[in-house]
Amino acid sequence: MLSCSGSDEGSNINQPATNFFKVNSTSYNLTNANINKQPLGDGTLFSITLTNAEVSTNAEGTQAIIADNLTHLASFTLHMHDVTNQLPTGTFNFKGNYGFDAYSIQDNIVVEDGKITSRNVVSNESDLINQDARIIISKTGDTYNFNFNLTTSLGIIQGQYTGEVNKNY
Repeated sequence: MLSCSGSDEGSNINQPATNFFKVNSTSYNLTNANINKQPLGDGTLFSITLTNAEVSTNAEGTQAIIADNLTHLASFTLHMHDVTNQLPTGTFNFKGNYGFDAYSIQDNIVVEDGKITSRNVVSNESDLINQDARIIISKTGDTYNFNFNLTTSLGIIQGQYTGEVNKNY
């Protein structure tokens, strides 16, 4: 790296991986994405879970099977007004009702026999300041991109994931 000033030096040190979320100065790598879909009255509920380990479902699609090496995750819920078969794309601002209505950031997850036995909830929607949160979802072919920013009592939580997803529907 060619450096012309001291401010350029070390700019790539402690940079998060391409797929990550960051809480204050702690970065968490993400390697997997899952989307679950459920009908809910006249609408559709989509759950997006970004993790550092594989999460799958049983043959009936009714029960999560979680890899024992899962240690952290970021999850988001989109509650759509209509029945739809595909996760919608676009920018979703937190609303607390229809639309982007819930999230959870978790670490120190312990998994035994494919089930989470303990976890630390780092942040959820009760930590938002002025409901300032958004998730941007885009898709090209089979590749999804999730980009999120949350203004919380802990500070800014941000992250992104680009790659294929496991659709549980």
